[in-house]
Amino acid sequence: MENIDMSRRDVILCRGIWDGAVSATTFYAVTVLRHLLFTDPSSTGCYKDFTTKKEKIPQVVFAELAILALVTSPAMYSVLVDHDLTLYMSLFTISLFTGGTGLIQLSDKFRMDMKHAYITLLCGWLSWLFGVYIFIYNPSLSVTMILAGVHWMFGPFICFYNFPCEEFSINSRVSPLPA
Repeated sequence: MENIDMSRRDVILCRGIWDGAVSATTFYAVTVLRHLLFTDPSSTGCYKDFTTKKEKIPQVVFAELAILALVTSPAMYSVLVDHDLTLYMSLFTISLFTGGTGLIQLSDKFRMDMKHAYITLLCGWLSWLFGVYIFIYNPSLSVTMILAGVHWMFGPFICFYNFPCEEFSINSRVSPLPA
């Protein structure tokens, strides 16, 4: 790895951004664990339920753009920065994604449906892992087709979850299978 000379200001700035991302991720993880393990189920009066398609559109747009950024960020880091820093920069990116999702969940105006937030986090982490694995162990340009496939595998899943067909709805209580 090449030794890079950085000024004291640059070091403090980079360290501050890194610490902020890690702090936001830790705060969100602790908040989710506290909510899941130590609180009673919330009543329907205090939790906003997303029922209209218009209210789900920002959730889907955020999820799609975040997954695209997570899948392609290891490729950009391996091209723009030294290949040895790809894992560290990718860890920073996934930390920002998790912390950002947590901050969105803590706001009242932009809060996502909990199932959608969990699915976004799961698909984001899986697509990030695929991207990191591909560009650390096999950084060739022909692998970009695999990344496109990974994105198109998780992207429609989020759309189908949020805008289901009435006949085969994921959220339906009635099974489409014969009894």
